[in-house]
Amino acid sequence: MPAPLSTAAYRAEHLGALHQAAGFYRTLSFRDAVEYAASAAGPHGNIHRSQRRVGVRRLRRSAKLLLKRLEDLYQARSFADLFQVTESVRQDIRGLGDCWSYDTALRIAFHLGHAFYPQAVFLMRANHGGIRKLFTRKPMKGSTLPVDIFPKELQKFKAYELEDFMRVWGRGNKNG
Repeated sequence: MPAPLSTAAYRAEHLGALHQAAGFYRTLSFRDAVEYAASAAGPHGNIHRSQRRVGVRRLRRSAKLLLKRLEDLYQARSFADLFQVTESVRQDIRGLGDCWSYDTALRIAFHLGHAFYPQAVFLMRANHGGIRKLFTRKPMKGSTLPVDIFPKELQKFKAYELEDFMRVWGRGNKNG
């Protein structure tokens, strides 16, 4: 196993922003939450750093397409359902990645509440580095990993927090 993970540094430097985003999305109407989520907009209207390469025009287009799927989002009963809708929109717009689908579904889940939060860590390009650092080989087949296969120290995080931790730590953040 690699060097010990600094979960304290992650909590101090990154987790607060994630929780602030969750609080922000809870304050919005459902329609606004969907539009902001697809546009990767945060509490101050700025584009989240993980989506800056996508560009404003493409994000606005994704928001328009996702707003046409409001009924499908209303009918969602889980994070997986939300993710399936965002994935279908992603397929229609060249240049959106799996991170967009996950982040958009997560922001909508923030609005809908804890019952919609992911229950497993979704695997994607953004957290691949952290997963590879932690596990010498991919521990399971599929697009998600259960929280209980991670070290005990990391199991204290909710699945979406653990996914974010893997992103930060995988980027080589010395404090992550």
